[in-house]
Amino acid sequence: MAIKLKALGGTLMWALFLANLIIASLAVGWELLAAQGFGYRPAYRLLQIDRTIDQYGPLNQRRPGFQLTSFDERQRLFDAIVRGVHHRGNGLDQLVYRAGDGRVIGRLLTPAEVIHLRDVARLVSILRPVGWGAIALLLVGSIQLRRKSVSLPGKKLVFAGAVLGCGGLGLIAVVGAESIFYQLHRWVFPPGHQWFFYYEESLMSMMMQAPNLFGVVAMFWALLAGLVMVAWYLVVGRRLQREEI
Repeated sequence: MAIKLKALGGTLMWALFLANLIIASLAVGWELLAAQGFGYRPAYRLLQIDRTIDQYGPLNQRRPGFQLTSFDERQRLFDAIVRGVHHRGNGLDQLVYRAGDGRVIGRLLTPAEVIHLRDVARLVSILRPVGWGAIALLLVGSIQLRRKSVSLPGKKLVFAGAVLGCGGLGLIAVVGAESIFYQLHRWVFPPGHQWFFYYEESLMSMMMQAPNLFGVVAMFWALLAGLVMVAWYLVVGRRLQREEI
């Protein structure tokens, strides 16, 4: 009985450690992705966002002329939004968009969009410290594992984790990524704060081709987080690996 409880405790410990590894990997992936502008350039080409802007830009009567901007200007504005979201929403209400000759055409964001992005900024300001904490715990935990020569769980637990992961992906596929995206917005953001914006009324949604851009960013994020986990395994995990628990 004591042996079983010890094995159960070891399995629980590894489950918690692996959960922390996932959070830490996502946190590192987020920071790397943010430093690279969340992959806006490749996503812009992949989603053909220029066509979306050409189609819906002329329809926006409140913020006209966005179709006259260059890609570099759109990249600049996207980067500015990313900076604002990571700095408590500072400067978002001052963003302007310019024509190719440098002439200011108008303000980028409506008041409702500024409020929404500040809501996003507050959420990011809460979640980023959680990620940093997970990274710190991962570093400390990895050092302790190395010092105590603790082995990684074996193939059975790895297989179980893979099954759970595939089940989660299957659930997303069945329910629909877009439906989940909208439902998360309903849960997370304050009631009465607008978070859905039509392309012909919102330069922000149009230049991001929301929510399609977020799906691409999520793929980039998942890829980077996976690479971080692989890197951890190559540096630390391989030296701890054993065959079975």
